[in-house]
Amino acid sequence: MKKILITLSLVALIIVPLSAYACSMGQGQMMDIGASPWFQQGITLTLKNAENLELDERQKNKLEGIRDKYTKDIIKIDAELKTNDIDLNNLLKMDNIDLLKVKNTVKKIEAIESQIRYLRIEAFTEARKVLNPEQKGKLKKLMEMPYGQIKGGMGQGMDSSMMKDEMTDCPMMKGMMGGSGMMGQGMMGGMDKGMDCPMMKGGMGEMMGGGMGGGTAGEQTAKTEVAASTKQT
Repeated sequence: MKKILITLSLVALIIVPLSAYACSMGQGQMMDIGASPWFQQGITLTLKNAENLELDERQKNKLEGIRDKYTKDIIKIDAELKTNDIDLNNLLKMDNIDLLKVKNTVKKIEAIESQIRYLRIEAFTEARKVLNPEQKGKLKKLMEMPYGQIKGGMGQGMDSSMMKDEMTDCPMMKGMMGGSGMMGQGMMGGMDKGMDCPMMKGGMGEMMGGGMGGGTAGEQTAKTEVAASTKQT
């Protein structure tokens, strides 16, 4: 029971501030422009709005080439990110958690996330160079529109692949898309604010259930461990 509580506390310290920040952005509060969807999947959104922007075939092909190049680069870096995520999960499952190792691993993850974020910004910056002045003006107006009203944005017929991109493009969401886990059920009232964010609901499964099967299986195993520990205490 003690091991579970310590792990939950550490995860809470890492996740709650980030989830609250994500929710504040989603609720229309001040957003860092680099965190805008346009700087996460801007080339895809630009191509989805090719008709509105009056892109010709040459421009479309060039944009697709830029997107493919940066996607390949990010996939390679993302593999390293996932490896460090696994390392962090394993550290948090230890009986005696080494906080120094946890801190160093978290720093590595943050550095990789920053690199991925920069590459996405660089990709969209390169993509905009393909547009003529008139198209850039139209693109600027699109970027000022609420995301849900943009073709290809949330609520505008986004297909399954776009939905996946939407959730995984955000660096802090990487590795957090597992099942509901123990925390997704609202355990520990102090985390209610963070867990109220739609992006974060169900996001604890991989971290808390990753070593126990993840998702529903991880949740059931966790519940069994809690019940057994309670009886012992």
